[in-house]
Amino acid sequence: MEGIMLLCGLLGALAIFIGFARLVAWVIDRREEQGIKAIRDAAFVAQARAEIAHRDYTISMLDQQDIHCADDFPGYAEFFLDDSATGKPEVRHA
Repeated sequence: MEGIMLLCGLLGALAIFIGFARLVAWVIDRREEQGIKAIRDAAFVAQARAEIAHRDYTISMLDQQDIHCADDFPGYAEFFLDDSATGKPEVRHA
């Protein structure tokens, strides 16, 4: 009878130890997931900022091209220069 009780006690202790080990492994995994998520979020923000910067650069280049076209064709300046905020053409005189 003592042997059976000892065996049950050892199996119970083993089950508790395994449960504790699984809990520790889960906590470590969650911390890694949070770290990976932070890295992904930072990469997403960096990519979005790069795309916005590229878009702004492209828009500024197009604006420069519009100014050059308006200088080349002064009679058609209202077609090239446009203030997109108000929708009214900006006419430059050389």
